[in-house]
Amino acid sequence: MDYVDLSEQIRLVADELKIDDVIKKSVRLKADGELYRGRCPFHEDNGESLIVNPAAKKFYCSGCHVGGGVLQFISLIRQVSFIKTAEEQAKNFKLSLYVQPKNFSEEKVVRNKRELLEINDYARDFYHEILTATAEGDTCRKYLESRGITNTAIEKFKLGFATSAERQLTKFLDDYDFKFALMFEAGLIDRVENSLFDKFRECITIPLLNSAGHTTAIVGRDFYFDKKSFYETDGVKSEYIFPTENSIFNKRQLLFGFETAKLSIIQSRKIFVVDSCLDAITFNCAGVENVVATFEKNFTLEHVEFLKAYADEFIFCVKNGDKLQLDEDILRTVQLEGGNISVATFPKNPAEFIVDYGKEIFLKRLENLSSFDAYKFSKKNLSPTVPTRIHTSSIQKNKIPQLEKCGETILKRMWHEVGILQYTLLIVPKYIFSERQQEVIEYLELCANENKRPNKDSAKIYLGDNFDDELLDRLCADIKSECEKSAYEDAVEFLSSKARDFDYISAKAEVHKNGAKSHEKLNNFNDVYELTD
Repeated sequence: MDYVDLSEQIRLVADELKIDDVIKKSVRLKADGELYRGRCPFHEDNGESLIVNPAAKKFYCSGCHVGGGVLQFISLIRQVSFIKTAEEQAKNFKLSLYVQPKNFSEEKVVRNKRELLEINDYARDFYHEILTATAEGDTCRKYLESRGITNTAIEKFKLGFATSAERQLTKFLDDYDFKFALMFEAGLIDRVENSLFDKFRECITIPLLNSAGHTTAIVGRDFYFDKKSFYETDGVKSEYIFPTENSIFNKRQLLFGFETAKLSIIQSRKIFVVDSCLDAITFNCAGVENVVATFEKNFTLEHVEFLKAYADEFIFCVKNGDKLQLDEDILRTVQLEGGNISVATFPKNPAEFIVDYGKEIFLKRLENLSSFDAYKFSKKNLSPTVPTRIHTSSIQKNKIPQLEKCGETILKRMWHEVGILQYTLLIVPKYIFSERQQEVIEYLELCANENKRPNKDSAKIYLGDNFDDELLDRLCADIKSECEKSAYEDAVEFLSSKARDFDYISAKAEVHKNGAKSHEKLNNFNDVYELTD
């Protein structure tokens, strides 16, 4: 069976009419601020009981309690049916009240989505109240505070807390007459044999909000994750607990924080990407609002297709040593749109860094972003894994230990003379240094920005207690001879040549992969460095 939905067409007809102009034809109205007042025509009115609100397009009588929109007024004053009134007014504006009929199967899908949003909103508010208004939430609130997450942010993102009780939410939703089948479909409860249990227990609850402020899903963050207690999600250990997918939630398309970040993203045309909801909230609290989070580094082509309308630059924030994998389709899509993908590296978790050092120092680090290719190239293995032959390069003769030794020689000179840091990094790109040495360079850059001399104590705070003490001792040791000073120039020359060789290998790899498209780039290397295959 089909039915006709006229509501949208009736709204369009009503939009064409100014309610105060229509009512003035029957009632003498007096202005009262932004409202109008007059004698109600629907009962014996000795005062001015009729109120007209042009902005809301509504009228109301405080005497007889009649009210509604402009079409209701015309219908009542002319004493004809509402539908007939709408049809007559539609003809005046050459509008039609008839649309293609919907069928009940379509309406069932719409109703199901509405019910899922409703039950998720109830669950969100339930957990939020536990966190903000009960003693059970005290420990969780203190933990969030330690992460740099304020009470304002708790309200803004509607964070909550699920206790260890097995059926606390289940009972709450049952009291409000929600069906168990709907609870299960929304991913709020689990079933073990014939028993039902809350899915979220002893975890922070993080609602995923749509543009209307409704909750499409609730994600749980293991409260004891920092103590290495993990959940199994799709066979993979994770700090997050995900609901089952349904008609309003798809894990692959999951993007946390976009609605909150949208305005800042549009204004800056730049977006920071992290892989934790709590990290994104911490960034927001620190004043970096154009940030979103994916889960388990699962940045997908669907994310790019959605976000490219808002941002031109994608900056992935990672801890030194973290792997970052992006599909070629993602890179190609961003580049075709004239966009750019870069990587910001930090000596610790990016959210911890912004809490410890603040927004200004965080933004200063962004002056030395790596391209995704350069970041990938600098990780672990300095030489590409594609077949190549370069006759003039000494790469095969000089192994990684020599790179490490030269890198340390340069680091020591920069440690004692921070003023030569920027000059050195213009000649020797950062990626040529080992991973551990790059962390020291980042510490030296921080010292240079703050006009402070490096020392072992502040380095340990910045680099972490587990950083190599012996390396720091060698760097702190005095430079005692002219020979040691001149070794700096030799090391700079050696590493800069290695950088050219590695860049050349990278160009060769591109030719190997992409063919003729990359020959121009390779020829440029040949012209500048006179390298031939």
